[in-house]
Amino acid sequence: MAPLCPYCGTEAQDPPGGSLPHTWRCPNCGQEVDLPQSPLSGPPEAGPPLEVPPPPPPPPAGDQAAAAGSGPAWEEEGVPLLSGLWRTVWQVLLHPVRTFQAPARLEMGPPFSFGLILGTLGAAAQAFWSHLQGDDSALWLIFLAPLVTGISLFLNPALVQMFLRLVGGGRRGYKATFRVMAYANAGGIFYLVPKVGIAVGAVWSLVVTVAGLAATHGVSRWRPFWALVLMVFAVAVVVFLFAMALVGIGAVQALSPKDGGLPF
Repeated sequence: MAPLCPYCGTEAQDPPGGSLPHTWRCPNCGQEVDLPQSPLSGPPEAGPPLEVPPPPPPPPAGDQAAAAGSGPAWEEEGVPLLSGLWRTVWQVLLHPVRTFQAPARLEMGPPFSFGLILGTLGAAAQAFWSHLQGDDSALWLIFLAPLVTGISLFLNPALVQMFLRLVGGGRRGYKATFRVMAYANAGGIFYLVPKVGIAVGAVWSLVVTVAGLAATHGVSRWRPFWALVLMVFAVAVVVFLFAMALVGIGAVQALSPKDGGLPF
């Protein structure tokens, strides 16, 4: 339908263009009226193309690493051995949460090698200071340090993971717990300092373990803390019962007569 002038009702057959696009001027009253979109009005005039702004540049790689957290340098490819070892020690000791929150593959090779080096270093240093204080048997522990460290690297995480499950904290499994506790051997660097170094290293390693387990498993720090407390208590009870059993066996043997029979 042809447009009608709202002022005088005149029907436009071929409306002349107005002063603005999409308008027409009534030939009867001269009023300028907006032209509705209809076959008489023709296609709308194309405006200038819209300019789409380019996407913002990605942040520098250093900012991305800082935002997401930086994993242990020991796991990076192409890092020199001593440099990666030294950097990882201070990453773990000073920034355990950021270190273990970083995305990582739960591979056991790099954590095991790091834990074996630092754990052996700490155990050997501890045995060496004990030897200087007059304990001659401690010298053998220096040679047994790699074996003892290697066994504890697998045994301790298994015990901790068991008690973490009891308190609802071992969400990511044994490998995640193994990784944290292996890198927590970074505290062994303090064992090189005589007297106070062993105490400082042990406490610092405990703090790193609690913070690292909480960050890795995504739980509060109270869950790893109570898991460790329960584990120490359970081990103490087992050792106490074993010692009492030995004492009981010794007492029975001491009270028994020489012919092997009991006195009653």
